[in-house]
Amino acid sequence: MIARSLLAAAFFAVLAAASPLFADQLALLREVRATGGGGEPRVELIVDRPVPFVTYTMPELRRAVIDLPGVEPAEVKNPIPVGSGMIDKVTIQKKRVNDVPLTRVIIHLQRDAEVSIAADAADGRKIVALLRAARQAPVTAPPTAKAPQPLPPAPHP
Repeated sequence: MIARSLLAAAFFAVLAAASPLFADQLALLREVRATGGGGEPRVELIVDRPVPFVTYTMPELRRAVIDLPGVEPAEVKNPIPVGSGMIDKVTIQKKRVNDVPLTRVIIHLQRDAEVSIAADAADGRKIVALLRAARQAPVTAPPTAKAPQPLPPAPHP
């Protein structure tokens, strides 16, 4: 519960910091690329200029979310079917939060995954989500129970 409160506080802090951007013009989400197969499944978002964003995962639903305040989606295919590797599909939602326009990109996963989302260092207009298989906890075999041993014969007086 505390983690969700902190996430909400961080989200609204980004909205507040980005609100001067909204006065001029909204940024535009121009393209979404998703690849599920191969060695490095990924989702790339191309925005017309660098923008702030908030990310979080919903492991119980197998989803990763990227919120882009002050961004409008262009004519992007929705949903984007991937259906291979770790990614099932990518959906784009247009929302308003506290009267601020927001584009939400949801990565629907086929299985548990570790997700790393960051702005591309070489091109600030690109936001990249890299996925890799979730680390499994080592499986240890349960201790084996010993078969009961017969009791020694009772001494006779």
